[in-house]
Amino acid sequence: MDIYISLLIGILSGVVSGLISGYAVTIYFRNIDRIRLIVQYAQYTLQHAEDISDEAYACSKGKELENLNYLLRKSSHSHRNFDGGIPDQELQKAIASCNEGIYHISNAAEEPNSQSQLFFAHTEMPNRILDLHNALVNFEVAEERKTEKHIRVFRNIALVVVVLTVLGLIIA
Repeated sequence: MDIYISLLIGILSGVVSGLISGYAVTIYFRNIDRIRLIVQYAQYTLQHAEDISDEAYACSKGKELENLNYLLRKSSHSHRNFDGGIPDQELQKAIASCNEGIYHISNAAEEPNSQSQLFFAHTEMPNRILDLHNALVNFEVAEERKTEKHIRVFRNIALVVVVLTVLGLIIA
């Protein structure tokens, strides 16, 4: 009878420790995937803002508007708001600022005197792009620190689960 109780306690403690560790791993990887999507969205916005800014500057110096209009159409069709929200306010504001700059360039491209309007619309874009780059780097560093902290906590939880499992087997 004692062997059955010991076996039951061992199986139960193994199942509980497996459920706890499986739940922790699931939460960890969901968070990592969400961070990856936010970083990809911010990098896409950054690259797109750089492309439009460069093209707007070239158009303000006399280049044809054809490529700029193509980039702006591509922007309106492929660049959507990030679903689920961005937890970092600095990054969210920087993305919104770049999108606002793209909107100003789009409006300037439609004006009759587009060269001078594009020049004025372009003047703030380098600062907006730099702000987005800095916010993205700060976000990545902060999330890396959080990830390291979560890994340490997960290791400690795993150690406690193993110790409790061993204690359960010893007591049984």
